[in-house]
Amino acid sequence: NNQIGVVASALLKAGIPVISPDSLLLNQSDEVNFIIALLKLLSNPFDNVAAVEVVIYLHRGGIIDNNISLHEYLSALSAPYTVHIGKLLKKANNEFSFREFDHLNIYDSCETIIRSFFTRQTPPNPYIAFFMDAVYDFSRKHMPSRGDFLNWWEENGHKYSIQVPEGVNAVKLMTVHKSKGLQFPVVIHPFAAQNPNKLTKPGLWTESSRTGIPDPPVQWLELQKSSLSGTVFEEDLEREQKMTLLDMLNAHYVALTRPSEKLFIISEKKENRSETLETNRLLQDFLVKEGVWHDDQSSYSFGELLPPVSGREKATGTITALRRIISTPWSRALRMRSHQRERSLLLTSDDPLERGTLLHRAMERISNHDDIGPTLEEMMLTGEIDKETRSEWEVKISKLLAEPEISPYFSGKVKVKTEAGLFDRYGEFYRPDRFVVTEDHCALIDYKTGREYSKHIKQIKTYASILGEMGYRNIKKILLYLDEGIVRII
Repeated sequence: NNQIGVVASALLKAGIPVISPDSLLLNQSDEVNFIIALLKLLSNPFDNVAAVEVVIYLHRGGIIDNNISLHEYLSALSAPYTVHIGKLLKKANNEFSFREFDHLNIYDSCETIIRSFFTRQTPPNPYIAFFMDAVYDFSRKHMPSRGDFLNWWEENGHKYSIQVPEGVNAVKLMTVHKSKGLQFPVVIHPFAAQNPNKLTKPGLWTESSRTGIPDPPVQWLELQKSSLSGTVFEEDLEREQKMTLLDMLNAHYVALTRPSEKLFIISEKKENRSETLETNRLLQDFLVKEGVWHDDQSSYSFGELLPPVSGREKATGTITALRRIISTPWSRALRMRSHQRERSLLLTSDDPLERGTLLHRAMERISNHDDIGPTLEEMMLTGEIDKETRSEWEVKISKLLAEPEISPYFSGKVKVKTEAGLFDRYGEFYRPDRFVVTEDHCALIDYKTGREYSKHIKQIKTYASILGEMGYRNIKKILLYLDEGIVRII
C-alpha cells in the first residue's frame, strides 16, 4: 500500500486520474495534514507537536527559507507557536495571519488556509478538494467549531478518500493480491525487485522449553540468519525462507499473468551477481538466456507494440479540468445594497461599475499573453462573467496587449510585480496595478475603465515619484484604457 501511495501521488501530480481507494486516503496527504496541524494550532497555540508539523511542511515546501536548516528552525521554536510561525511567514512575504481566524467557522477557516497556501498550485491538489467536501459534510451535520471538527476528524478522517466517478478514463492501482482472478488490457508492474531474504514474518513465537530460558513461558525470536544459524531454530529459519520465496514467486506470477494485451515491467538493474533469487536477478537471467542482455542497455521489448484494440468500451462525457483551486472570500461575493444609488439585484455586464471592476480583476490575474484565455475561462466557470463577455474580452485584451508599446511588458521574460503596495514619506499608501523591471528601464502600468481624466495622469506620476525615491530610474509611465483599447504614454 505504501508503494501504491507513491505511484498515486506521482500520477495525480502529473494530472493523470487514478482509481485506488486504499491508496488515496485523505489522511495520507501532506497537504491535508498540514491544514489539520494549523487548525490544531488555532485551537491551542501551545501545541508543540502541531507546531513542528507546520514548520516541517513550510520548510520542505520552500515556503520559508530552506537555506536555513530544519534543525535550526525547530530549535528556535517558542510558544505561543502561532506568534513564532506568524513571524516566519511574514518574513517569507506570506500574507497568512492567525488573527484572521478569530471569528471564522471551520469551513471558512479551511478556505482561508487554502487561499494562503494552495490556490497557486497547478494542477490543483485533489486531496484538498475532497478534504473540503469532508469539511462541508461535517458543517452541515454538526456545530461548525474547530474543536468539534478536530475531534470528528480524529475519529472519521481515515474513512475519507479521493473518489473517482465511474466511467472516467483512469489508471487503476491495486496490490498484486487484490488483482488475483482479474484481467486487464494493459498492466504496469513497477516494483519488480523483490528480495526473498526479506522474510514475510519478522519472527516467531516459541515455548521456553526450546530456548532453555525459563521465563517467560512463551517467547519471541527475531528470524535472523546471523543469530539463528547453528541453533535449534535454524530449521524454522530455513522453512520461513522457503515460504517467503514461494510467496514472492506466486505474487510475481500473478502480476505477470494479469494483462491480455500489453505488459510493462519496471525493475532495478542488478549490478553485482549473487546467489540470492531476487526478482530483478531472475529477469536479468532470463534476458541473458535469451541472448539479448547488454550491460549498457536498460530497456527491452518482446512482441509488437500495437495500438489499442478497437471496439473496447470508452469513457463518455466531457470533463472540464480547473487550472487551480478556486477560492474567494465570501465577502467579495456579498455586497451591501446602497440606498443612495439603486442598482439591479442581479448585476450584468451592462452595469459600467461592475464591468469595470471585473475587467480590472481580469487584468490583475494576467501575467503574460498565455494567461488571457485561461484567466477568462476561470472567471466564466466561477460565474463572474458569461460566455459572450468572455469571448468579447479575449479579443479586446489580446489586441491591447499586442500593441508594440505594451507587448514586451507581458512577454513572460521580465520581472513583474502586480498590486504591490507603496508608502510615501508621509505614510500614505498607494497600490499601482503593474510594475515591470527590464534590463535598462522600468515600466509603470495602470489600468483604467471609462473616460480619460487628468487625475489619472496625476496618480501615475505620484506612483513614479515614490518609486524614484526608492532608487528606481528611467521609469516609463503607461495608462491602459481597457474599454477603448487606448494606450497613453505619459
